Amino acid sequence: MEKNEEDSTLLELEKEKKEIEQVKLDLLKTNINPDFLMRSLHQLKESAKIPEETTPEAILTFSDLLRYRLYRGRQLYSPLKEELFAFQSFVHFIGLDHLHHQLHIKFAVQGLDDDKYIAPLSLVNLLEIFCKATNPNEVLLEIIVLIESDELHLEMQYGSDVTAQLLTDLEEYQSNYSQLYGDAIKLHAERAEKDHTFFVRLTLPLLEKQVLAQSV
Repeated sequence: MEKNEEDSTLLELEKEKKEIEQVKLDLLKTNINPDFLMRSLHQLKESAKIPEETTPEAILTFSDLLRYRLYRGRQLYSPLKEELFAFQSFVHFIGLDHLHHQLHIKFAVQGLDDDKYIAPLSLVNLLEIFCKATNPNEVLLEIIVLIESDELHLEMQYGSDVTAQLLTDLEEYQSNYSQLYGDAIKLHAERAEKDHTFFVRLTLPLLEKQVLAQSV
């Protein structure tokens, strides 16, 4: 009898743990930066007025980004290949805004993304933070992703001085994902005094497909 009660308690605790994880994931899923969303919709509206040749492409790309967020945001892990594709689509969408956006992005990936899984929206949400920052002049954001067997390393060099809001957003990002994945999330940011550029280094855990299957 005691054994059955112990097993039942363990099952209930495991169920509660999964429910808590799901709530946290739902919060991440719905945490769409309002400033980014409104500016993106404004971008589509203004480009449709002219109209620009890139307007249909921008609408489709933005739709794909929202669809990915709503679908993958409900899952504990996302295929790395899909997350990188969404990230690249985001970069492309930003590049289509020739009239209103001052952010220019250079993006490179090193390593293989096959059969690897990552925290959903972890790359997309990070890029949103830099889209939120406004600058009167053009700003270059250089991004390099290095894929290893069990970790993804991302480095950003932002060619402008950092604002208090950007630092706050980075802290919130780290807090959100640390709640889900603990100390495996490593984020370091620093400001270069010499030229006022800003650096971000991020490490995210990766899971192989077979390891993920065993943990579910």
